[in-house]
Amino acid sequence: MNQLKKLIFPATSNDPAISRILKEQFVSIYSRTDRMFAVLMGLQWLAAIAIAFVTSPFTWNGSQSSIHPHVVMAFFGGGVLALMPIALAVFLPGRTSTRMTIACSQALFSTLLIHLSGGRIETHFHVFGSLAFLAAYRDPLTLAPATLIIAVDHWARGIWWPESVFGIATASQWRWLEHAAWVVFEVVILLIITKQSVNEMHSLASKSVQLDAALSLAEKSEQRFREGFEQSALGMAFKKLDGTYIRINNRYCEITGYSRDELFTKRYQDITHPDDIPLHAKALEQLSSGQDSSCQIDKRYLHKQGHEVWVRLTLSLVRDSDGNPHQLMAAAEDITAERNAQALIKKLSLVASKTRHSVIIAGPNGCIEWVNEGFTNLTGYSAEEAIGNSPGDLLQGVKTDTDTKNLIRKRLQNQESVSVEILNYGKSETPYWINLEIDPVFDSQGNLTNFIATQTDITDRKKRAEQLERATQAAEAANRSKSRFLANMSHEIRTPLNGILGFTDVLLRDWQSLDPSEMDDHLSTIRRSGQHLLSLINDVLDISKIEAEQMQVELLDCSPHQVISDTISILRVTATEKGIGLDHRWEGPVPATIKTDPYRFKQMLLNIVGNAIKFTDQGSVLVVAYLSQETDNRLCIEVRDTGAGIPAEKINAIFEPFVQADDTVTRKYGGTGLGLPISKKIAESLGGTLSVASFVGRGSTFTATIDTGDVDYIDLDNMARQVPQHSHAQNTPMPRKPITTNGLNGMSVLVVDDGDTNRKLIRLLLEREGAKVWMAENGQVAIDMVSRTNFDVILMDMQMPVLDGYTATSRLRQRGFEMPIIALTAHAMQGDREKCLETGCSGYLTKPIDASALYETLSTISRTGEIDESSQAPIRSALPTEDPEFRHIIEQFIDKFDVKVRELEHAWEANDFDEMERIAHWIRGSAGTVGYSCFTIPAAELERSARNKKTFDSRRTLDQIQDLKCRITL
Repeated sequence: MNQLKKLIFPATSNDPAISRILKEQFVSIYSRTDRMFAVLMGLQWLAAIAIAFVTSPFTWNGSQSSIHPHVVMAFFGGGVLALMPIALAVFLPGRTSTRMTIACSQALFSTLLIHLSGGRIETHFHVFGSLAFLAAYRDPLTLAPATLIIAVDHWARGIWWPESVFGIATASQWRWLEHAAWVVFEVVILLIITKQSVNEMHSLASKSVQLDAALSLAEKSEQRFREGFEQSALGMAFKKLDGTYIRINNRYCEITGYSRDELFTKRYQDITHPDDIPLHAKALEQLSSGQDSSCQIDKRYLHKQGHEVWVRLTLSLVRDSDGNPHQLMAAAEDITAERNAQALIKKLSLVASKTRHSVIIAGPNGCIEWVNEGFTNLTGYSAEEAIGNSPGDLLQGVKTDTDTKNLIRKRLQNQESVSVEILNYGKSETPYWINLEIDPVFDSQGNLTNFIATQTDITDRKKRAEQLERATQAAEAANRSKSRFLANMSHEIRTPLNGILGFTDVLLRDWQSLDPSEMDDHLSTIRRSGQHLLSLINDVLDISKIEAEQMQVELLDCSPHQVISDTISILRVTATEKGIGLDHRWEGPVPATIKTDPYRFKQMLLNIVGNAIKFTDQGSVLVVAYLSQETDNRLCIEVRDTGAGIPAEKINAIFEPFVQADDTVTRKYGGTGLGLPISKKIAESLGGTLSVASFVGRGSTFTATIDTGDVDYIDLDNMARQVPQHSHAQNTPMPRKPITTNGLNGMSVLVVDDGDTNRKLIRLLLEREGAKVWMAENGQVAIDMVSRTNFDVILMDMQMPVLDGYTATSRLRQRGFEMPIIALTAHAMQGDREKCLETGCSGYLTKPIDASALYETLSTISRTGEIDESSQAPIRSALPTEDPEFRHIIEQFIDKFDVKVRELEHAWEANDFDEMERIAHWIRGSAGTVGYSCFTIPAAELERSARNKKTFDSRRTLDQIQDLKCRITL
C-alpha cells in the first residue's frame, strides 16, 4: 500500500532539499489535521448524545419508560469512538497510527449516526463529509480504511437490516450497493483532488528550493561584495549624482581622514582640492555622454588634518534598468608616496645629471626609473632601453661573481646599503669593473621609495692591480729562483776568479824568479779570466732580466749595415786569432734603416757569431743578411759555420739557460750556456725568432729574424757582391788593418773619475801612447780645471760624488766647451748611451775599460783634425781596397757621400734641422759600413745637435765632416 501511495502520490523527490520541504509540510499537515479531528471527535460525540436525547430519549413499555438504548449507545459507543483518537491526536500527533485510528473512528461515527437515526437519509451525508474531512490529510491511506468500513457497514445492513439503509424496508436488497458506489465515487474524486494538491505542494517546494538557492546566492554575492568593498586596498565609495555619499569603505575613510558619519554629511566637492574640481567635473561629463564606461584621473583630496592627498581615482557610472545614470562608483588609490617619489627623483636627477659617474634611480621593486648620461656613456644603453629593467638582468653577465650577486640581492631585500666591486657588461658585451654603491631612500613615514645606485668605473685600477699582482708574483718567482740561479753560477764565477787570484799571487810572490815568457803567460791568463768574468757578469744580468720578464727594448731608427759591420769588426780579431775566415754579405734589396733596438740587435749578433767562431776550429763563418720573401718586414740573418755541428737530440736543449750540447764542450770551450737563450729571447722581443739547422761534422746554420717596422728600401744589389764568393772557400782570414795610435802623441786628455784605480789605469794606458794626461776626481774639479787649461778631449765618468758627469758635461757645454767629451760609465743598459749623448757627450765607452776601444776612439778623434787641425793625413777605408769589387763599392759610396754633404750644406742654410738629422743618420751608418769609422762620432754629434736645433754645434760638426771628406782616399 505504501509503495502504491509513493507511486501515485509522491511525497519525496530526488532533490534532498525538495524532499525535506515536502516532509516538513506533510508533518505539519498531519499534525494540524490530527488536532482538527480531535476537536471534531469531541463535537461528534456530544452531538450524537444530544441527537439521541432529542429524537428518542426514552423507550416505553407501557407506562414504564427507560433511557432509550440509542442514548446509551451514543454515550458509550460515541465515547469509545471519540476518546481514543482524541488521546492519540493530543499526545501522538502526526503519526500514521494516529491518522489511521482517526480515519477508522470517523467512519464508525458515520455508521453509528446512521444507526442511531434509524437510517434517516440526512445522516448519510455524514459519510460524505467524513471522507471529505479525511481528504484534508492528503494521504490516500486514510481514505482506504474509512471507505472499507462504510462499504462493509452498508453491505451488512443491506443484507441483514435493509430498512436501516433509508429507515424503511426497501424492495431491493442491492440498495446498499448504490450507497457504497456513491461512497467509492466520492473517494475517487477525493483521490484526484488529493493528488493535484500533492503535486502543487511538490511544485511549491521546488520553487521554494530554487528561491532559497537564489536567495543564498544573492546573499553570498552580497557578502562577497560587502567584504570586497570593505576590505579593498582601494578607497571605495558610492555617491549620488549630486556628489553626496551613499556607501563608503574603511580605506576611503583612511585616505580622507573623515569617519563615515562625517562623510555622509558631505559631498565629494567638499573634500576635493579646488584646483581639481574642474578636472573631476570633466570626467563626469565624459561618463554621462557615454564616451567611456569608466575613466581615471589623478587628483588631490584635502585631508581632514589639512594636508593634500594625491589619489588615482577610477570613476564608473551605475545605470538603472532604463539605462539612466543612477549612482557614481569611485575607487581611490593613494599615490601620495608615488608623487613624492617622483618629486624626489626629479630633485635627485637634477643633481645626478651633473656627475660623471653612472647613476641609477630604481623603484622599490628594483626596476630602473631613471639613469643619467654617465650611465649611457658607461654601458652603451640609452635611457629608454634601461628604464623598466632590473639592473642585474641588464648589466650582469656570465663572469659576474655569483656570491657578489647573491650578496646584493640579500642586502636589497633587507633594504640595506650595498658597497661592492663587481664585473658588469655593456650593451656591446664588453666587460668592465665598477665600484657599486647602492643606498635605499625612505619617505617621512619610513616607507621605501627608491634605490639610488652609483657606479664608478674602476676597470683601469683593476688592470693596474692585476699587473701589480703579476709583478708581485714575478718578483716572488725571481726570489725563489735566486738560490737555484746562484748555485748554477757558483762554479762559473769561481773558475775565472781562481785564475785571477791564483796567478796574481804567483806574480806577487815569484815575479823576480819568473822569466819574461812565464810572466807574459801568467798575465795573459789573468786578462782572459777577467774578460771571461766580465762576459759572464753581462750574461748573468741579461738572463736575470729575461727570467724576471723585465728585459725591455727601445725601438729606434738604425742602420742594419752599421750594426752588422760593427759586429764583424769586433769579432774579426777573434776569428783571425783562431785562423778562420769571418765574412758577411747582403743578398737582394735591403733597407737603409730599420726600426729596432740597435743595442739588443748587436748583442744578439755578437752572441750568435761569437758562438759560431768559438765552436769552429777550421773553415770559416759567414754572415748572410736579406729580407724575407715569405713575410713582410722581416730581416733575416743567417750565421753559417763549418764547426762540429749539434746532434739532433740536443737542438732544443741549447736554448735552455746553463745548458750546452755536451759536457765535453764546457770542458773544452768553457762558457755558461747563456748566450743562445739570451739571443733567442732578444729575437722574440724584437718581433722575430731564432732557430738552428745543424749536421754533425758539417756545421750549423743559425737563422735570426727581427721585425724591421716601416722600411725605406734602396737598391743594394751591388752590395751583394761585397765579399767575393771564393773568399769564403779559402781557409784564410779577412785582412784587417791594424789600429795605430801614433796620433795620440801630444794629445792633452783630462780623465775625470772618482775611482783612484781607474784614473791610474787610464793614465798609464794613455801616457804609454804619448798622450798628456790630467786627472780630476769629480765633475766640479773638472770644470775648474777646464777654466784654467785647454784640453783636446775629456774622458768623463758619469757617476761621481759632488758633481756627476751628466751635470758636469751639461755645464761645460753651456760654457762653450766644444772639444769632445767621451762618457765613461759602468752602466751598459738600454738608454744609457742615448742619455749620455743627449747630455752633450761626443762618444761613449763602458767600464771596465777596453784598451783597444779606448785607443780606437781617441785615434779617431785625432784623425778628425780636432787635435791637430793642420794635419791633413789621408783617410783610407778599413776594407781591402786592393780587391776590385770592394774598391767599386767604396767609389760608389764616395760619389753618393759628396751629394749628401752638399745636401747637408743646403739644409743648414735653410735651418732644416729634420733634414740635417736624417742625412747625419745616413752618414753614421753608411760610412761605417764601407770602413770609414772616423765619421761615426762627428755624424752622431751632428745628429744630436740637429735634433736639439743647435745651429752653432751643427755648423761645427758639419765643418768637421767636410774636413774629413776632403781627406778620404782609396
